[in-house]
Amino acid sequence: MNFDRFQYLLEQYRDQQLTPAEREELLALTVETDDAGWDALFAQLAAGQAPAHFDGPYLDRELSRVLRVDKPAPAVRSVKHVHLWKWMAAAGVLLLLAFGSYRLWHRGQSGTGITALPVSAAQIAPGREGAVLTLADGRQVVLDSLQNGTIASQQGTQVVLNNGQLVYDAHASSAASINRISTPNGRQYQVILPDGTKVWLNAASTLKYPTAFTGSERLVELSGEAYFEVTSQPAGPNGKMPFIVKTSQQQIRVTGTSFNVNAYQNEPSVKTTLLEGKVHVDGLPAAAGNAGGVDLHPGEQAATTGADGPRVASNADLAKVMAWKNGAFNFEGLRLDEAMRQLERWYDITVTYDGGMPDIRFFGEVDRNVNLGDLLEMLAGAGLSYRFEPGGQLVILNKTK
Repeated sequence: MNFDRFQYLLEQYRDQQLTPAEREELLALTVETDDAGWDALFAQLAAGQAPAHFDGPYLDRELSRVLRVDKPAPAVRSVKHVHLWKWMAAAGVLLLLAFGSYRLWHRGQSGTGITALPVSAAQIAPGREGAVLTLADGRQVVLDSLQNGTIASQQGTQVVLNNGQLVYDAHASSAASINRISTPNGRQYQVILPDGTKVWLNAASTLKYPTAFTGSERLVELSGEAYFEVTSQPAGPNGKMPFIVKTSQQQIRVTGTSFNVNAYQNEPSVKTTLLEGKVHVDGLPAAAGNAGGVDLHPGEQAATTGADGPRVASNADLAKVMAWKNGAFNFEGLRLDEAMRQLERWYDITVTYDGGMPDIRFFGEVDRNVNLGDLLEMLAGAGLSYRFEPGGQLVILNKTK
């Protein structure tokens, strides 16, 4: 994070001098900053001196006001979150003035005499539509709060927001820029690429792609999870243009088909599952002995772990693979840690284990549109014991010891 720029934006907000573009920039910085970034920002701001009247009760009262007045109601999923920047930026101004009050609210931590506002699991809303688009020139656009219309023009390609989808119109383009769309925890989004290919991004995912496909192939790079519906090969300068998805451990070569790729860094393997058509999956890097690759047919799944080449499994559980896109958690036969990683991404929480991880497996399917508290009550019926702590900390209790 550029701390000087962030502090400038907060001061502009405090003085009510933010332009619309600066508001979007402030929100983008707030959304994308990780815990290490907040630690560094806190340390830098703490070198100053807080106004004397910013004591604990005052901060508690102000934070309560910010959250009560400006934060959109989490239970109403159809509401456009056009005021998201207000409460995040307002809380950020308190950080600027009082050294860490925002961090205490954001993570629920204490230790400076300020009491963090308690949040129960029942108040943790499910994820929703939203993403951050990074343009070729480095500008960031928070898509959560924008209305329909053209949001950027890059070398002849129009970037259009249309009813929750990001669409690229490259008819007039003769050159390509590189864009990147990222979904934080608790967000998902859909992109229509310049060739008409549709991509659904799950939470905590990033897709890197050109604004126009002008070469001999259509190459995109994925981190996280996405479902692709690829258009048939258009004609390129050297014949047809295959569609290629590159992840940390696989490269998937496509003609025109539907498939899902799960490439989260905290999952044990990268998995490509084919629904329709045909794809060829190579392991990466080739130097590790992953050359050759495998062909997949509908219903098959290729899994790559470390330096091993792709392993093909027939009769993949397509309902489980596609549950996230269809608005559900499919817990059929999942280990506890597998299920909890899904909850971390969708509800933007952190899961830890008290006494080790209990040997619990879940079964069945649950709607992803329920709040965290309701979901945990359902899982408690399957033997899950837990407590929920400030800062979005879900602690799983091992009752077997």
